[in-house]
Amino acid sequence: MDTDERGELSFPERAGGEGPGQRMGERGREGGRKKRPERAEGGGSREGMKRRVFSLAWPAILNNLFQTAAVTADIIMVGTLGRAAVAGVTLGGQLLFIVMTVFMAITSGTIALVARFTGSGDTENKDRAVAQSLMLTLLISVPLFLVGVLRPGILVGVYGAEGQMTVLGEEYVRIVFAGAPMFAIISVAASSFIASGNTRLPMVVNGITNLVNIIGNYVLIFGVLGFPALGVRGAALGTLISILVGAAIYLALMVRKNREVRLRVGYFSPDAEMMVRIFRVGAPAGGEQLAIQVAFLVYMTIVVHFGDTAVAAHSIGMRVQSLSFMPGLGFATAATALTGQYLGKRDPAMAEESGWFSLEMALVVMSTLAALLFVFARPLAEVFIRDEGVVALAVVFIRILALGEPAIAIHFTLSGALRGAGDTRYPLYASTIGLYGVRIPIAVVVGTMTPLGIYGVWLAMITEYYARSAVILLRFRSGKWKEIRV
Repeated sequence: MDTDERGELSFPERAGGEGPGQRMGERGREGGRKKRPERAEGGGSREGMKRRVFSLAWPAILNNLFQTAAVTADIIMVGTLGRAAVAGVTLGGQLLFIVMTVFMAITSGTIALVARFTGSGDTENKDRAVAQSLMLTLLISVPLFLVGVLRPGILVGVYGAEGQMTVLGEEYVRIVFAGAPMFAIISVAASSFIASGNTRLPMVVNGITNLVNIIGNYVLIFGVLGFPALGVRGAALGTLISILVGAAIYLALMVRKNREVRLRVGYFSPDAEMMVRIFRVGAPAGGEQLAIQVAFLVYMTIVVHFGDTAVAAHSIGMRVQSLSFMPGLGFATAATALTGQYLGKRDPAMAEESGWFSLEMALVVMSTLAALLFVFARPLAEVFIRDEGVVALAVVFIRILALGEPAIAIHFTLSGALRGAGDTRYPLYASTIGLYGVRIPIAVVVGTMTPLGIYGVWLAMITEYYARSAVILLRFRSGKWKEIRV
């Protein structure tokens, strides 16, 4: 496998391989982790593998950094409106993540199939998978659009929050959910390009859309250039405009010839077999994200119990932590693409090596960032808000979160490798065990029944990170994911 000048993957053809989707041979059942030769199976050196991992990871890291920068800028600008505004946008933003969760039931299957078809050189089925995935996500987006726009109170009401933060949360949701169909297009397109080995294009598109988001928010929140000052509604409108721009760019790219991902009109007729394959692989990932988001809702109701100061501090801490997530998400993206493509080429040993290399690099970078977060917690918190009560709580939360960074690196990266292999069930198991067996019970008991209060709620989160990472690590080490059929 070679990496071209754009960071995209290309594979030399091999003769006599098995057909795509067949079980791996004895190489796939061997413990590829038992020894780490200087030159890995398949002709690639360790240094060469590092270069390939990094060539895929750095655009994904920047891509996620752009997204985080936009969300962070939102919170900083909204922070000037007061803690109720920060809390309201936080609640609305959490609901937007649920939309992403629903789409993951499709896009996780898209990633696994597109990566395998890319590795085997099956362009026809790759394009067919993209078209069918887009049809499914657009269909699912319709009820999300209707509920979010017409009855946002139903969604925001699940938190059990009261007062001004609820009113502002409903305003935010009503506007942002209008972009649900366009967000469906972005989700499928970005996943498909990444699975094809092109992580730079999603980085560029995301950079453009997030720049639009930041500028739009500034103009509409504060009322510059002759526009009225809309406050929280301005933040929502800025986000909606950026979603529309992103969808338009991806559609323009995918109708062009000679792209890794193409939309072909002939493939938009329903294909039951392809849809079933997408669902079979993607449903567990969607179930994982649904389980995560439901647990987050329950968890947030516990945080809300401590008032808007705690909610604002929680929001700030999560925004700061999201910056340290970037390497983990980037290396997870590399692991996803490489694992799926190597398995498509019937090279399970190199698929495993790519996962371990990605993890090693993620651990180094994220542990370094954790130390910086711990040391600079206060100045980071003060960037968002000047309310001393909120800042003091956020500093403690940021330092608690920093302790969980190694576990997050393991969970993100190896979960990405498993998803690339089509093994989407174990990330679901890990998340379910961690959230419902560890985080929520500890948060309830320690947070509400001991003097630790909100600090106990936050400590429960870190404990859960380590529990989840342990399940994923054991699964990846077993090597059983090499035999998954997609």
